[in-house]
Amino acid sequence: MRARAIPRSIRCALWGIVLLLSPATVLAQLEAGTSCGANFESEPGPRTATTSTCEMHRSFPDALDPAIVHQGTGTAASQVSYGVLMARASAVSDGGEASAFSFADVNSGFSVLSADESRLGEEVYVTLGAHRVDARTQREAVVPRPDGDIAFEYSFAATTLRYEFDMFTTLSGSTLRWAWSDEGLERNGAGTENDLSSHNVTGSLTPMVVPMFLGEIASFRLTLSARSDVQGTGHALVDAFQSAYWGGITGVVDAAGRPVDYVVRSPDGADWGRSHIPGLATPVPEPGSGLLLGMGAAMLVIGERRWRRRPRHLCDGLADGRGRLRLRIELVHRGEGHVA
Repeated sequence: MRARAIPRSIRCALWGIVLLLSPATVLAQLEAGTSCGANFESEPGPRTATTSTCEMHRSFPDALDPAIVHQGTGTAASQVSYGVLMARASAVSDGGEASAFSFADVNSGFSVLSADESRLGEEVYVTLGAHRVDARTQREAVVPRPDGDIAFEYSFAATTLRYEFDMFTTLSGSTLRWAWSDEGLERNGAGTENDLSSHNVTGSLTPMVVPMFLGEIASFRLTLSARSDVQGTGHALVDAFQSAYWGGITGVVDAAGRPVDYVVRSPDGADWGRSHIPGLATPVPEPGSGLLLGMGAAMLVIGERRWRRRPRHLCDGLADGRGRLRLRIELVHRGEGHVA
């Protein structure tokens, strides 16, 4: 007997069981970690589900003048919670070398449901609110001293801040990847003035629309990382304890563009439906919200979308294998964001 002969009510009931059980297979994980180095030694800090810190200080005498002591200090801290990620990395060196790295990572998932249980498995379009990253960076590379009491011929200070968002849906086949980074380098050789830069930086992800089926699980990962490196004399700092924030879910519409009364559920109990940006309530979206992706030199790639003859309901696509929508989005931005 062909699967198409199975009554729709039975197919929907079977899919209802699958959809309702699938979120339970997603185990939420939170992790914060750090690593510090000084004068070419390094050691990791603890990895926990809340916070991590480390600090390393090392010194060594100058090869030409033992009375001169070169020093390096690396310090790092990170903190993670649902919807808010923090990372800080600081490296300071006086004729030596120092490095620091920190990260905050969230693995979780959510499902979008309707108060009307009969709509379970229906194709909808979910609007994800804008994420935001607020941070401060400083870099200084100091001119080598003329008396030669420095272990390196030049100084440099480098910083890197990175935020990544990856998401995929278990049944509709939608995948999304967004990466943003801010990085810079100050280098000083035989010049006469120190190289110094300091700025506030903000990265933002504009709202985007993702096709899903009501009740299916969307798994995602958020990662914020900060790194500072100094060689010679100088300092480098990345302070993202102003944090990276989850933007929430701002609305859901059906295939005809009509708003859907929805609730967002998560197996870990987190409220992924609301925005975690301070002072910003999750807005009510307009039904005509489009696919808005962009930031600076952002790149959008949409591939393998099967819209022709697609089913409007997951149950209708069971028998002939058409119950999958495929959406792949890649959005990558590297630069200095919005400098204040």
